[in-house]
Amino acid sequence: MQLSSAEASCFNAVVVQLHEESSALPRALCALAAPTLERLVAGEFSQIAALLPWWLAEIVPLPDDRCAVLGRAGLYAWWHGQIHDEIIDGGLTPDALPLAQHTFTQTLNGYAALGLLAGAPWANLAARLEASAAAYAEEVSARPVDPATVSDELLAAWTPDLLMDRAAPFGFTVTAHLHLACVPGDDRRWEDLPAAVRCLTGARQIADDASDWLDDLRAAQLNWVSARLIRDFRANASAAAEGTLERLAGYELRAERSWEEVERTYNALCCQAIQRLAPYGNCRLSALVQAQRDHDITIFAQLRERRARLCALFGLGAYGG
Repeated sequence: MQLSSAEASCFNAVVVQLHEESSALPRALCALAAPTLERLVAGEFSQIAALLPWWLAEIVPLPDDRCAVLGRAGLYAWWHGQIHDEIIDGGLTPDALPLAQHTFTQTLNGYAALGLLAGAPWANLAARLEASAAAYAEEVSARPVDPATVSDELLAAWTPDLLMDRAAPFGFTVTAHLHLACVPGDDRRWEDLPAAVRCLTGARQIADDASDWLDDLRAAQLNWVSARLIRDFRANASAAAEGTLERLAGYELRAERSWEEVERTYNALCCQAIQRLAPYGNCRLSALVQAQRDHDITIFAQLRERRARLCALFGLGAYGG
């Protein structure tokens, strides 16, 4: 994602603030923070987390100083989410939990400075945190997963809504922005903007899952794409065939109808986001969704080409599963 000079300046200012605050932490906590902060600021989504208030301000005007406080809180929230994910997935050990607590505290401090930890904003944030906790609990309940024996009930739980619920706290930036701008409760932006951001997070996760599903299964973890492929395999395979990792790896090469459904679901979420933002013209947030879609369409095309090459190499025909 290409940032304008003004956007890059805003993002860098937030990053500098996090670096300064992290450098001032007690020794052991500072040592925990340093490597994960470097990974955080190198990721593209960190730009979205920090800059979202300025992009929303095109649609819902808000002073720059408030955007800066909200952007700082949003980046701390994303940092917390990244640590949380890495601990759950095994990329970080539980030793990182003190840092997760610190980043969450800083997120709440940012919201408190804006008067958002009471009344309707707090109720919204609490509901988002509960939805995320329930979604993560559903995810980890299947681990370690054996694709041959995982229950149909656990597979059915993997829906696009589960992915979007897991990321629900990220969307609080939108709710907070609308509250701070005193947008009337009957204004359609209360529906359009949170829905657009929710769809964007779901689409991004589906695109990630399409690339990572086999690696995740090797690590005994389900994702939305692998859950779908296992369900489709069971629907199309003979009763005697077990959905082992090796069989699924072969099945996905020929399961073009399954992959078409993955892409349809992804595109539907992007289209919903774009439609929600259409009344607000050629705004930066709409351009972001379109840029994400263009990028991921290329990735899906590369995955199709890879499957076609491997099918040709092994003499396999396309399969309709």
